[in-house]
Amino acid sequence: LEAAAISLTILSFGVVLPVGGYLLVYVMVTLGTTLPSGPGYIGPYQYAFVLALGLFAISREEALAISVAAQLALSGSITVIGLVVLWREWLRSAEVVAQSRKEAS
Repeated sequence: LEAAAISLTILSFGVVLPVGGYLLVYVMVTLGTTLPSGPGYIGPYQYAFVLALGLFAISREEALAISVAAQLALSGSITVIGLVVLWREWLRSAEVVAQSRKEAS
């Protein structure tokens, strides 16, 4: 699914690659995330995109823009979902604590 999301992000920028090109980008990005980096894989993630797309004559600037969009789409959506679930669970736990205090009284 992640490879499909990356491919769709690349396509949304009007860049068409052969199937092997999308797989190459995905493999390089996946390997790039194994390198030591800061939070969110910022740096190696973008570099992997620039290297992989550079093999298909895509400019560095466009490759960087694609990598930022892909990272926001993939990591951003997971972060938002995680925050929503955390908020909902926090509210449930607050209700449980309130109920147990009420029962203890």
